[in-house]
Amino acid sequence: MCLPSAPRNAQNNGTKAVQQPEALEMTRPEGQGVRSQALTSAETSTLASLARASVSCIARSLAILLITVCPLVSQDPTPDDWDLASQLIKALRQSDARTLGQLTDFSARMAEEIARGKSRRTWETMDELDRVVASAETTDLWLGAEPRHFESGTLYNIRLLEDPDAGWGPVSNRRIIQVVVKSARSGQLLDMVIVATPDGMALDLRFGSPYAQGFNPLGEEGLQPEGRPNLKDQRVHWPSELDQFDLEEATELVDQLLNDQNPRERKRVVEFLHRNPRAAVAELLERVLELDEADSPDRIQQRSLIDALETITGRTSSFVAIPRFKQDEGSIDALNAAAIETWLRWQQRHGATFVAAPVDSPLVPTHRERPLASSSEAKDKDSGETAAGAALAPPRSRPSPATTPPKPTPSASPEEGASRTPTVVIRKINRPRATRAPLKDQAASLQILWGDREVTAGEVADQIPASVRRVLDAWAEAIITLDLRVCLSGNPDHVVLGRAPDAVLIEAAKSMDQAWELLDPRLPQLTKRTARPVLSILFDQQAQNDGAFWNNLLDELQRKRALTETDVERLARDPNGVMVRNVPMFLQPTYDQAGNAAAGDDEFRASNEIVHKFAQCLLTQRAGQMPESIRWGIGHLAENEIRQSVYQFNTTGFVATGDHFGWANRAHRLLEKAAKKRKFSAPEVLLGIGNRAGDTDAAVMVWGLMAGVLSWNSAQFSAMLEALAEVHADQDPYGVAEYYQGDESAAVAALELRLAELDMKEILAQLEAMR
Repeated sequence: MCLPSAPRNAQNNGTKAVQQPEALEMTRPEGQGVRSQALTSAETSTLASLARASVSCIARSLAILLITVCPLVSQDPTPDDWDLASQLIKALRQSDARTLGQLTDFSARMAEEIARGKSRRTWETMDELDRVVASAETTDLWLGAEPRHFESGTLYNIRLLEDPDAGWGPVSNRRIIQVVVKSARSGQLLDMVIVATPDGMALDLRFGSPYAQGFNPLGEEGLQPEGRPNLKDQRVHWPSELDQFDLEEATELVDQLLNDQNPRERKRVVEFLHRNPRAAVAELLERVLELDEADSPDRIQQRSLIDALETITGRTSSFVAIPRFKQDEGSIDALNAAAIETWLRWQQRHGATFVAAPVDSPLVPTHRERPLASSSEAKDKDSGETAAGAALAPPRSRPSPATTPPKPTPSASPEEGASRTPTVVIRKINRPRATRAPLKDQAASLQILWGDREVTAGEVADQIPASVRRVLDAWAEAIITLDLRVCLSGNPDHVVLGRAPDAVLIEAAKSMDQAWELLDPRLPQLTKRTARPVLSILFDQQAQNDGAFWNNLLDELQRKRALTETDVERLARDPNGVMVRNVPMFLQPTYDQAGNAAAGDDEFRASNEIVHKFAQCLLTQRAGQMPESIRWGIGHLAENEIRQSVYQFNTTGFVATGDHFGWANRAHRLLEKAAKKRKFSAPEVLLGIGNRAGDTDAAVMVWGLMAGVLSWNSAQFSAMLEALAEVHADQDPYGVAEYYQGDESAAVAALELRLAELDMKEILAQLEAMR
């Protein structure tokens, strides 16, 4: 009958493991495969020859027996494999770098590394000093892998594995020897893979980690050999926090990067990719892989994508676009495959957590990025404007189908820009030049309210901003399924969907346009994430009473990660409005859910709620998370300016009728009285420090300070937001928090520094003018 295989931690899977009996495991490496230090060299040579001869004789006898009794196994390790493994283990145990070097074929090793894209130098072209250094680096690497384990390590098990690259490369018939090394001190095992030449010289050593017998973390098969990179089997890891808008925006920008040949414009595109770095890296690597699948990959295009990866991540790459060092095509392909595989391995481990490298001399400055040194740079021939001018140009005007000009803003004065230099850059982003991506067929067929008329989205596609087109593409199927109406005004920062009368949706869009005209030039772009449109979904009482519609809408919002499972469960029990600033999105009822306005219950006005929630969402999109008092203050700015009243309060229950109106008078009175106190601090008032929950007077004072600063000097208003954003970024560097994380004392100090020129007399004068 067949001889049973020796017990081991792993099953054999087609290869036979040969193991010495447990009683001999400590003596086999010393007596049969390794020279004994106590003997002379002649005695050692004679004994070693006799040992190999006896082992060879035994092996031939066993082979004859196995052929007679059971099928021939061609993957048995030979005595030479045993001998090489034993010598290597002893050299590692004794930290014997010289013996390790003598057992290694460095010429063949470096030829293999060149073929596999891991090196560019050949052994033959190196001088003697370079060879010494290269061999020392290799042996030091091996000796430093697991020194404690090898201090008492002995050969425990050995088997021969199939070479995944058999028949390929400079050494086409490599021998792959898997060895299990046991520590006599700890009793733990460790896997080691030896890649060897046919004549018994080492090419490479790879090591696993120590493990208890029967609990190999590498699985039953243990440590396996590495084959050459096979990019067809590689996949890009997409971080789970990325949503539809992240992915579509990154896709559009990478298209522009590949299609635009203007170097300056390409740099601008990379800057926009930099602002959503995790989506950008995933999309860039996806394109690198796509290009590599071609019969003749476009290395120049691949290199341009990898240049963008290097800029965003701060990593370097060995990818070669143009042959160097007299390399042949095969060597370049292997080198590039290895470089791409390295990127993929890095991205799979760090794609959701890495921090983007800082931007050097950005063309479009944002928070914590320094502008170009000179504002007198020559005009770009293609764009017709300077780099500094692109950042400091006047605020953009809203693209709208309406013919009436935008409403002038109260603080716009011709003298302001001439007399003061803004502390931060007022938001003015020129998107990279590119052909607009067409709407998808389903989105293009949608019937939409465009201004005051009804058209298909395809008819006005060239007037719809790219950010809004992405929303339509992502929501087209849901819009049709849920029978939602779509209302657009050409504004890049909001989209209105709803189940309500058309007039209500049109009025909501106009309200948000008015809030946008007020805030757009005054909210600096402090986050690196490209702004998305605020999605507002309005529903009337009939739609809310339609249980199927409401539940399907909530399910869709959960699928799109706009709402969490907890949010959905709560809203399913109690249908209501909700605002999710980070998406950004808000659900808004168009009817009074708590009272009866017709009977004189004046506690609800949909238009006030819409402009307030839009203002909070827009603030978060531009400046990131802000203190609660500032968020509510920006909403009250929009309400008072556009509706001359306030109907959104950070409190529960009803408020007095007088609380809705006359905020300028009230703020003037409260601030005038407070400013007379010895310990008055405007920053502490703005941050709501020491206020009672739901204190309307405190909210009025915050609004009064914000409105006064905005009317007096909009640059100071932007500087205030910038200071708060910096304090938050210190505690939330990845930008993942849902609420403001800035330290209270640090926030006060930052505001005191930025608002050092604040003149309360000037603020009170501005409030006096608003009465």
